[in-house]
Parts: sequence; structure tokens; C-alpha cells
Amino acid sequence: MRDKLSILGHYLKAKYLHRFPDRAALEAHQRRQLARFKTEVLRHFPFFADLWDKDLSNFPLTDKAIVQQNFADLNSLALPYDVSLPLAQAREKVNGITVGLSSGTSGRRGLFLVSDEERHFWLGVMLAKALPGPLWQKHRVVLALSANSDLYTTANKNSRMRFHFLDLKALYQDHLDTLTDVQPTILIAPAQFLKKIAQSMQAGDLQINPTRIFSVGEVLSDDDRTFIGEQFQQPIHQIYQCTEGFLGITCAHGTLHLNEEYVHVEKEWLDEGKTRFNPIITDFSRTTQAIVRYRMNDILKIKQTPCPCGSPLLAIEKVEGRCDDILKLEGCDQQTMVDLYPDEIRALILDADPTIRDFRVTQTQADHLSLMIDTPSTQAQERVTQALNHAITKRKAQLPTLTFKDWSPTIDLSKKLRRIVRDC
Repeated sequence: MRDKLSILGHYLKAKYLHRFPDRAALEAHQRRQLARFKTEVLRHFPFFADLWDKDLSNFPLTDKAIVQQNFADLNSLALPYDVSLPLAQAREKVNGITVGLSSGTSGRRGLFLVSDEERHFWLGVMLAKALPGPLWQKHRVVLALSANSDLYTTANKNSRMRFHFLDLKALYQDHLDTLTDVQPTILIAPAQFLKKIAQSMQAGDLQINPTRIFSVGEVLSDDDRTFIGEQFQQPIHQIYQCTEGFLGITCAHGTLHLNEEYVHVEKEWLDEGKTRFNPIITDFSRTTQAIVRYRMNDILKIKQTPCPCGSPLLAIEKVEGRCDDILKLEGCDQQTMVDLYPDEIRALILDADPTIRDFRVTQTQADHLSLMIDTPSTQAQERVTQALNHAITKRKAQLPTLTFKDWSPTIDLSKKLRRIVRDC
């Protein structure tokens, strides 16, 4: 009963109290919360012993490698990384603290520590932002990931909501059987899994009718969003979440908003026009593990027009990809590097020929791109080459060698789909 009351309390706060009339009110809230966070939480972490009373801008930037190296100084139990890892693998708790592993869809799995109260907080906020309709409605939630979590076990304590976990490493046919049996009202899965389900729907191999669908964990391209939405006859929403926290979710209008009521976001701009940025996050809602000035590897593209919902929370046009997806070519002056962003590459290839529905691009050297397109047409390859060369020349970069390989993508639903990769 105590757990349910805690979840309900966080739900009500997120649903009705943490609303702000404008950006100024939101930023004032953030300043108050950051001051409290530094005084009540960060002063007790060795990593911030000489910093907690200073302005946030004086804190060092961190990333996955720095957190791993200083893991004991960044968690309330002072657990070193090499001690925490086997605990996480065994799914054990220490002094009521869950030691867990992320799903690892982007490569190396990340470690996280979270208390029961933080799990209740996460679930309450998630329910407030994601549920269609009131809390008392019953829901069957299917969540497809490559690793389960005690976060979802906590959710099952709510008798009106049942979470069903699909292990993406299992056979796809087993997933179809589970989906048919469960008939989810809410479906949460990576974009490539949602697309495969939509294809099964189109082929008549599956019939489900969820009231809300969320894409999570990887880039949702415009063409995949359209196809999935057409099969389910509803808009596809997104949840922006990772090991570092619950960072954003789409509103009723389908716009992705960052959860700035709980996370402070600094922008490390990636382009001169200040339309894309690398987020640096400080989560002032967490007390067990410090996520402070943590540089994400994501490319966020700002929405240029106001969202009709009127929320002052930062609106994101899309999570475009990872910084590792930015292709870097040598400039014609042989002194500068020219960046080609994932959205640019996607548009160039898909618009080059109407027969192309999927592709892969890998930059293996500064002057070489390896490509695969899902059509054997020589004409399509020529059109792609022409489109890329024209765009690269226009950007005043040296033309790389383009090599086309036969279309043979490896389909592994347990790994994050990356159509564009810089591997050099």
C-alpha cells in the first residue's frame, strides 16, 4: 500500500502541480531545484566535494567513460564499478538500492543505481505523461526491450496496470503469439520492432489495436513513422529515455518535449544555425546516482515553430541520431572538416530514387563511403551518387569515393538500428 501511495503522489504532482505558465516560471523552478539539489545531495558525493556550492557552469563535464572511472564517487553507496557490475548482472539489491544494467541497444551496457523511491517517482511521472485517459483505467502494457528492469516490476504493483515484457533476443514468432494473447492497450518498442509488427499487421499475421503506441530507444525516421502510423491508424508517439534518465516524451500533438521540470539541459551547439545540439543533462530528481553535466551522444534538432500544446518545455523536432552518425569530410581548402548530418543523408538517398525504401551508409575512411540500398537498380545507384556528390560539392567538401555493396542488412531486433555510421 505504501508503494502505491508513493506512486500516486508522484503521479498527481506531475499531472497537476508541475505545470508552468511560461518559460520564465519554468527556469525559476529549475534554479530553485538546482540550489536544493547541490545543497542536499551533491555536497555528500566525493566527486563534488569542492564544487557543490559553486555555479553549475563550474562543474566538469562528464560522460560514460568518466562516470565509469569515478563510479564510487558518484553514487550514494560508494560502490565501485567493478563491484556493481556483478551485482547488476545478478539483479541484486544493496541496502534497498537496485543495481541495474541498461538494455545496451547502443553498444556497451550502462550501469545505474536507483532507490525504491526513485522507481516510484519514475513510474508516477511516466504514468502522468504517457497514459491516455485517467489513472483508474485498466491498461495492458507491452514493453519490448533487450533487457527487463525492476522499474517495470514496480509498475506491476499497480493492480490496474500490467506490464508484459518482450525480450527482443527471443524468436519473433513468440512475440506475435504474446501480442495476440495479451492484446495490449499500450505498446512501447524500438522503431524497427514497431515496423516489423506493422508489416505483420499488413500481411494479416497479427491483429492488435492498442490505444497508444510509443517508439523508444532508437531513431524514428519519418518514413517509418508514416508506415507504422498507417497500419495502426493512429499517430506514433515517442519516449526519450536512456540509462541517464527519463528525458522526454511527446505531447498530445506529437511533439517531443524534454522533461525540464526534472532535468536541466545545456545545449552544446553542433551547427552555426543553432538548430542541432548535443544535450548536457543534470538530473536534479535523483539522489542515489549523480547525473550532473552529463554529455549525451545524441543529436537533438530543435522545433522551429511553437507547439500548439503551449508547453514551455523545450520542443524537439526529432532525435536525429548520434554524434557518431555525423559524416565528416575534408573541406576543399584541406584545412577544415565538413559535417553531413544524418537527416541530410537520409533525405538525399530516399529522395534520389522512389524505389529506395531502406539503406545503410558507413564512413570507413575520411574519403570513402560504403553504401547499401534495398534496390538492385543501377539507375538508383547512379541517382544516389549524383545526389550525394551534388550536395557534398555544394558544401565545399572533397568528393569521397562511393562504393555500393549488395543489400544484405543484418536484422537483429535486440540491437539499435543505425542506418548511418561513421567508423573511422
